Amino acid sequence: MTNNAPAALVALALVCVPGLVFAQAPPRVPQPAWRELGLSEVRHVLGMRIQNEQGREVGEIDNLLIDTRDGRIGHVVIAVGGFMGVGEKKVVVPWAELKVTTDGKGYVATLEQGKLESAPRWDRTVSGDRERSGPAASPGSTR
Repeated sequence: MTNNAPAALVALALVCVPGLVFAQAPPRVPQPAWRELGLSEVRHVLGMRIQNEQGREVGEIDNLLIDTRDGRIGHVVIAVGGFMGVGEKKVVVPWAELKVTTDGKGYVATLEQGKLESAPRWDRTVSGDRERSGPAASPGSTR
C-alpha cells in the first residue's frame, strides 16, 4: 500500500487542484450594456469631485451643458471655492478637458489648475432668460 500512496496522491492532486484554483476565481458580475460602453448616469457626474494635477480637491461639477445639435455634453459648470455654497464661484470648462477616473471611493475628475483659473465665469442669467425656479417679481413689487 505504501508503494501506491505517492501515485494516489499525485492523481488526487491532479483532479482536485484545478477545481480548487477554478473555485477561488471571483465570479464575473454581469454589467449592463450601457456601462460596458463606458456610459455613466448623470447622478454619478453631478457633484463629482474635481482635483488638480497634484490631487488637491478644487471643486465639484455643478451642472452639465448639453450641445443641442448633437446631444453630447459640451461643457460643465464647476463650483469652486467657498464653504457649503457660500462664497463659491462657478466657472465653465469644456467636458473634454476633464480626465475622469475612479479613486476607490467613486468617480473623480482631474483638471489642470491653469485651465481652471483661466475658465470663464458662469452666469446662468442673460438678457431675456429668467430662472424658472424663483418668483417672477420680488414680493411686494410689481413687474
